[in-house]
Amino acid sequence: MINIQSLLPKIASLQHDQLNRFDHDFFLLTETWLRSATATRLVTFPGYTLHRADRPGDAGYGGVAILARDSYQAAVIPQPPADCAGCLLESLWLRVKPSAGPPFTLAAVYRPPRRTAAALQADIGELELQYQRVVLQHSGPILIMGDLNCNLLDTDLDPDSFKKAVKAHF
Repeated sequence: MINIQSLLPKIASLQHDQLNRFDHDFFLLTETWLRSATATRLVTFPGYTLHRADRPGDAGYGGVAILARDSYQAAVIPQPPADCAGCLLESLWLRVKPSAGPPFTLAAVYRPPRRTAAALQADIGELELQYQRVVLQHSGPILIMGDLNCNLLDTDLDPDSFKKAVKAHF
């Protein structure tokens, strides 16, 4: 998992420093900063397929992506828009079918920095709803990775609020 903070200017370094150096089948990227107007053909990585979810509204920043090695069959699991007005969670869910072994689900999530317990609760609640939808539709392991921007040392946020939110929803 890499918080890339603007993928376009870092394509060559990501290819050289990560993809060629490490033999990973998947790379999860947060803060891709891609916009819907950016053609996927401009963001290619030989041997990998790019699956992406840009920040809604073309505001730039944010956005998540998953690079999947071409030897895997991977399909995006669509998620409906968030039900709550206060949710800002960004996510991409992929159903992966390896050539050998059982299928699994991989999710990349990004939560913009927000400091209130209510905002944290809303975003974790949305993550739980998405997780429940996936569990009802697909069997097998589910791996969720990303950047939740929850500083447990922040004195303005109850350090236990993240733990409480996760326990309440998962």
